[in-house]
Amino acid sequence: MELNNLGNLYNDILIEHYQRPFNKKVLENYNFDQEGINPSCGDELHLFLKIGDNKIKELSFEGKGCSVSIASASIMSYIISILKEYSLNDIKKIVDKIIEYIKGEISYEDIFKNELNHLKNEFQDLLALKDINKIPVRLKCALLSWITLKEFLNNYNS
Repeated sequence: MELNNLGNLYNDILIEHYQRPFNKKVLENYNFDQEGINPSCGDELHLFLKIGDNKIKELSFEGKGCSVSIASASIMSYIISILKEYSLNDIKKIVDKIIEYIKGEISYEDIFKNELNHLKNEFQDLLALKDINKIPVRLKCALLSWITLKEFLNNYNS
């Protein structure tokens, strides 16, 4: 990717989420947690979850890492807060689609086919991660929080 295009990556949404991350704290009374590490750059993430009635009632995170890693975790935390009424299985399917989107395998529109169309406007912060797949070292940073959540959901369901 050319240097003049790198500015598009660090747009206002990413900067906002990095400087003022959503739910970056240790969640009080969490009943599950999951850690994730990006060994290629040293980013670390710790998710705190409050699970009840087969739903994510609350999610927060702590961690250290680059601006993309923290911003992506903040975006993830915000999106999960919107999905409080969704089952863990439904959230897993949504997370899988978002991971595919971040990797550049599907379009933003593809996330919202079928029953998710009404969430398209609420998920717009994901657009900040649209071209991250063009910079492989940053892709791992952007995926850390999402993959950590996916690992939790896989472990929880098994």
